[in-house]
Amino acid sequence: MKQVWFFTVDKVGKPRGGNNNDSYDDENNNYIPVRKEQLNYRYEVQKMIGEGGQGLVLQCRDHKTKTLVAVKMLSLPLW
Repeated sequence: MKQVWFFTVDKVGKPRGGNNNDSYDDENNNYIPVRKEQLNYRYEVQKMIGEGGQGLVLQCRDHKTKTLVAVKMLSLPLW
């Protein structure tokens, strides 16, 4: 990681309670989105805008460009 666009030490949101991937994923291996969570020190989760066979699509705020973007979170393989 060469650049950090956003960093927080505050714990945001409720515990996920997921069964997989240290509670980040649900029983179908899909990421459990948490509003205001930071992804890769750059994107802030706003809301889920779609769901499909390969995972979820999240609306996120890009701290670098100050725009809203769609981020696809792929499901973990079941193997």
